[in-house]
Amino acid sequence: AFAEALEGLSTPKVVHLAAQAGVRHSLEHPFDYVASNLTGHLVVLEHCRHHPGFEHLVYASSSSVYGGNSKLPFAEDDPVGRPISPYAATKLAVVGLTRTLAQELGPDGIRVNAIEPGFVSGPRIEGTIAKRAEDGGTTADRVREELVQHVSLKRMVDADDIARTALFLCS
Repeated sequence: AFAEALEGLSTPKVVHLAAQAGVRHSLEHPFDYVASNLTGHLVVLEHCRHHPGFEHLVYASSSSVYGGNSKLPFAEDDPVGRPISPYAATKLAVVGLTRTLAQELGPDGIRVNAIEPGFVSGPRIEGTIAKRAEDGGTTADRVREELVQHVSLKRMVDADDIARTALFLCS
């Protein structure tokens, strides 16, 4: 379906932000995450790799790849070998596939970039915050403050921030 949608179009740059999110949901439905996150990303990678004139792929990674790492803030060179959910495992596999593509295509001048936005504002993170607050006997505001204290912007990003970053990387 992806290749058919792009058939006949000149697509030198692809911004791939699609993924099935949801750590808790992935524990009950892991096959959904393998199909959408891993297989879906591989479809995009293969299209890019075999598309004449392709120049640049930007995709969304996830801080979930750091798994049980308790160090905050996360750093790009932190260990990532311990994902704590099927969601995190699929996103870690996506990182591996994409790094492989970047190493293969970089010498040909093809760029591959990952956006790792961290905590993204919206209903999904608000559900996580509410659960952490309930489990920890604290308020949602306190959990939210703890989450962003190590973020350089001191706030969560939103979809517009991610879109602007992708556009910048493609420029």
